[in-house]
Amino acid sequence: MEVIKTARLVSWHWHQWATEATHQLMPWGGAPVRAMVDLLAPKFDRVTHLRVQYPMGAQDHGLDALGKFSSLTQLDLEDYSKAALTDEALSLLSSCSSIVRLHISAHPVSSTCRLSDQGVARLAELTGLKELCFSYCQGITDTAVTYVRSLTRLTRLGFVGCQITDEGAEGLAQMSHLQDLDLNECDEITDDGVVALTGLTGLTRLGLLSKDPFTSRKMSDSAVSFKSLPRLKELSLCGHFACEDVSALTDIATLASLHLWTCWCCTTYGLECLGELTGLKELVLISDAIDVITDEVIWSLGPLTQLTKLVVGGCMSDFSDEALHGLAVLPSLRELGLVGEELSDDGMEVLKDLTRLTKLMIKLPITAEGVACLQSLPRLSKLALYAGPHITLEGFEALGRLSALEELRLHDTGMGDDHLCHLLGLKGLTRLCLAGCGDDLTDAGLAGVVAMTLLKVLNLVGCHGLRGAGVQALAGLTGSMEMNGGDESMGSIRGLTSLTEVNVAHCDNVTEAATEGLRALPNLHSVRGHWPNYSTIVYP
Repeated sequence: MEVIKTARLVSWHWHQWATEATHQLMPWGGAPVRAMVDLLAPKFDRVTHLRVQYPMGAQDHGLDALGKFSSLTQLDLEDYSKAALTDEALSLLSSCSSIVRLHISAHPVSSTCRLSDQGVARLAELTGLKELCFSYCQGITDTAVTYVRSLTRLTRLGFVGCQITDEGAEGLAQMSHLQDLDLNECDEITDDGVVALTGLTGLTRLGLLSKDPFTSRKMSDSAVSFKSLPRLKELSLCGHFACEDVSALTDIATLASLHLWTCWCCTTYGLECLGELTGLKELVLISDAIDVITDEVIWSLGPLTQLTKLVVGGCMSDFSDEALHGLAVLPSLRELGLVGEELSDDGMEVLKDLTRLTKLMIKLPITAEGVACLQSLPRLSKLALYAGPHITLEGFEALGRLSALEELRLHDTGMGDDHLCHLLGLKGLTRLCLAGCGDDLTDAGLAGVVAMTLLKVLNLVGCHGLRGAGVQALAGLTGSMEMNGGDESMGSIRGLTSLTEVNVAHCDNVTEAATEGLRALPNLHSVRGHWPNYSTIVYP
């Protein structure tokens, strides 16, 4: 009896600690918002961050109930479904006066979001907001800018993938209190709009990447204007740059992170100026133009001794293996991404000196000899290979010896059963991508993955040789699975009772009935897909 009392006491204290220590919740299950709040709010009264993958039903307007989370300061609403998050629903958030960070996102592909400028107007009562971010809400236009200007405490604002133009940019330029502005994929903003934004002298971060670099804006004047932003630390740009435009960026002495996607107009001489930004810690340099990223550009990065992350290249990049010797002098480099058709195994030999690398992404035609060089990188924990069908059996044997790996992404490597068996000894893997195996990977080979007991995420997109038995053998998989196929594929994963997420966005012939059958999985909280008339997230 005393043992039972002690056990009950321990259980009570554990429950009390868990509820008091929980500050972030992402609810599972199919209950409407109001029912979910009534269940959780009394128990988790210290929750400050709530993430709701909305909606639980198109007629559910229970957002006003979120005010019962008395400590709530951040709310994330993700509308990936039948366009159920409406302007009227947002008006109910006025009861959540404690919120200071509000993030609302829709699906970047399905374009079903029903939010409009009027929904933004109804957020005006949340006067304590410091962060307000919209993503892929395509009904939001320049008019929304006039409404958010009344939120004078905002320091971070985002309209990613929304319909913001130069007119909206000019309105944003009047919000002098902004420090972080994200206008990525707002492709209607031209050089004139960007110049207007440079009047925001308090900005520390500015995002202006385009959805399509080949049709991106010209930057004839705005690049020069960025030097008027004395506090800017992070800048993301996509455009047609001339040499003088890039050289003008070197006047931003505070810059620590630069993402630069350039096309056509810039030359090697212009990019060589980037070596003058000696305070950079992160550089992403992508160009799909011929003779832009050359050996001279790579060598010019040598003075960037504080650089911890570098991604460089493009489908027409013209730098060679020899140029990679210039990276060996970067003592702080931890993350590296290389994209280039001119690189080979000889370049991989050079990387052996970068012993502090923890993350590596390679998109180049290397062979088993190049893969073997990675064994000299003792701290490498994340590896992505887009090498094509050049990696032979010996290459996979070398991959299997990278015992420190936690994440491995293999794309279109031509891997089959006899290759995968050499990876099964990577017991520390938590994420594995086997995309693009075609018919070479079969159920018999996939079944061996069950030995990877720590695996949480498995990507099988493009593995057309799977018929179900191999997937069913992975009954212990407790995280996320991404795959393609038809109703037969959906049937094969119904036995994976520990799955929490399934992504079938690449499936072209899955019916609603098959997806509904996944509701029987007791731990599943989301199913993602791209169906125009069906929810891309369903709850069991």
